Amino acid sequence: MTDETILHPRDVIISELEKCKEQFFAAGKTIQTIPAGVGSAHPEKHLAGQHKLQQAGRAKLAPALREHADAGRTLQAAARAMKLKVERAQLIARENGIVFAVE
Repeated sequence: MTDETILHPRDVIISELEKCKEQFFAAGKTIQTIPAGVGSAHPEKHLAGQHKLQQAGRAKLAPALREHADAGRTLQAAARAMKLKVERAQLIARENGIVFAVE
């Protein structure tokens, strides 16, 4: 058996990072502070595949829900007529900008 001490992998990584930081500062570079909320551009929402499928299914129900809203029905009445849960009807309305009459 050898008497060499084995460094923890985390300590090895930390020492490598410290060396890289020293090289960075030795080259005359400085650290730049990026404000919160600023970062790479995200041109579209990153949605999981299942979420996209569910959203497409809800989008298919939106025109029928809009017809109920245009007819002056409440959200609860429209959900009952379409055999949907009220929460699902609320989500569809929110996603598609549908406004219902208030009782």
